[in-house]
Order: sequence, then C-alpha cells, then structure tokens
Amino acid sequence: MLSDVDIKKRLGINVSIHPFAREKISGCGIYVTASKLAWSLKSGKKISTGDNICIPANDAALIITTEAISLDKTIAGICQSRVSLIKRGLGNNAAPITPGYTGRLLVVLNNRKNKDVSLCVGERIAIIILHELKSEADSEGRSVADYISSGAFMGLDLILDDQDRNELDNEMHSNGGMVKTYMEESQTYIDFTNRKNKGWLTKHIKPLLPSVIPALIGAIIGSVVTVVATAVVTAVVTSIATKGIN
Repeated sequence: MLSDVDIKKRLGINVSIHPFAREKISGCGIYVTASKLAWSLKSGKKISTGDNICIPANDAALIITTEAISLDKTIAGICQSRVSLIKRGLGNNAAPITPGYTGRLLVVLNNRKNKDVSLCVGERIAIIILHELKSEADSEGRSVADYISSGAFMGLDLILDDQDRNELDNEMHSNGGMVKTYMEESQTYIDFTNRKNKGWLTKHIKPLLPSVIPALIGAIIGSVVTVVATAVVTAVVTSIATKGIN
C-alpha cells in the first residue's frame, strides 16, 4: 500500500491525476469527487440536476468521478466509498483498479434507505488506495468511459445526451500521457511542486547553514588575506629588484 509520501514521489512518474489537488491526497490514498455524470442503476436515467445528485430510495447511483487517473503497469488500486457516506445510508463494494488503467472512475453508491439521498457535485465520494506490484502486469484495464459512452453498461441502456457523450469521449479518458500533461500544466500541481522543492531545501539545506556560513566566511577571509599578502610580497620583491638594478 502506498502512503501519501509514496504517492507524492510517484506523481508524474507512474501515477497521474487530473484535476490535481494536494489536499485530496490522504495518508494512504487519493480522494475522488462526484461529477454531474450520474445515473440511476434501476432506470438508467440521469439523476443529477445542476450541482445536486439525487439517489432514489432503494436504488443505486452510477457516478463518474471528476478526476481522471493514469497508472502504469506496476501500480494497481482499490476504490472504496467513504465512511461518512455509509453513515448517510450510502455504500458500495470496493472495486479494483487494474494496472495500467487510464480514465475517470465509476463509483456505484447504493441507497439502502426508503427515502432519497442527495449528494453535491464535487463532493468526495470515494478514496483510491494504491498498491505497487512486485512485477509489471501483462494486461491493462479498459476505461469505464469506453463502456458508458457506448450507451450500455451492466445490461442497462443509460440515457446520455450529447454533452454527456462529449465529456465521456474526452481524450483524457483513454490517453495516459494527456492526464499527465494536464496535471503537470495545472497551477495547483505547479504550486505543489514548488512547495515540495522549497520544503526539500528547508529540510536539507537549512540545517547545514550554521556550519556552512562560518566556513564560507572563513574561506572568503582566507582568500582575501592570501590575495593581499601576495600583492604585498610582490610589491616588496619588485621594489628590491628595482633598487638592485639601480
């Protein structure tokens, strides 16, 4: 299992996520949020209106995450719902994320209550727990968006409008290089890397300053003394040589 430190070290190498937000990286995973792409498992109808997702009573929601991830074939994961959602009557079975997966994720949330339960678009709905494999996998997973954009998923005919299809067909869902590029070019990631580099300097360079600065000052003074002494000796020798000639 990868810790937050492990994940941060691997960002842009064998783990990429977009949109990137440093605060979504927890001690042992990455939180993902709900997008407007959400359907009823029973009816296949869209259940999002504006920034609200309404999961019908005794039904389940198929929710596409806002974030797209890209893993290389040495990294796999598990996606599971948050405990806070379980308290609200929602839950899901942990789903595997295969090595080499690229795309947004599908989170299935079951509403076990006899009344509708609402979520907000952008709300954290699950956490991705990542694992490093002992060896590179031979195969890789197919993006969930590939299945849903065809209009059929889990035996359902999901109701998609043109906007839904366009969003699902975004190249970010199938191109790991694009996920990495989007992440690395985002201001949130640039700020993160700048802060990380500054933190490294503070951690490794600052403790050396009490010993390095006096040494530098001593070296500078020594160099100045050497230059002055050399100049004086040169002047004296030149003077003596000149008098001897005269």
